[in-house]
Amino acid sequence: MRSTWVPNHPEPTAAYLAGTRHPGWEKPSEVAARFEAAISRHRRTAGERRLVVVPHGMAMTRRLAHIGRLSDPVAFWRRPTFPDHVHIDLTGDTGVE
Repeated sequence: MRSTWVPNHPEPTAAYLAGTRHPGWEKPSEVAARFEAAISRHRRTAGERRLVVVPHGMAMTRRLAHIGRLSDPVAFWRRPTFPDHVHIDLTGDTGVE
């Protein structure tokens, strides 16, 4: 798939996170599955060591929404500023801070 520039990306991105499908964009379930597969792969590699991941905010938001951890994906996606971080407890997928 070839990417195209979206000049006012916050608006279509917020709509996508709220459930709007855009032609040419990945299905939300595909983004969530791709993100989960990457995290699982890195967790196996890290073993017992601390794992720090710097993901694309939209992919992380899609995954958390997919597993029911966000009541408002758009608000979560809009909240962080640069530089900022989010701590997600992956031990049992129990928390988002």
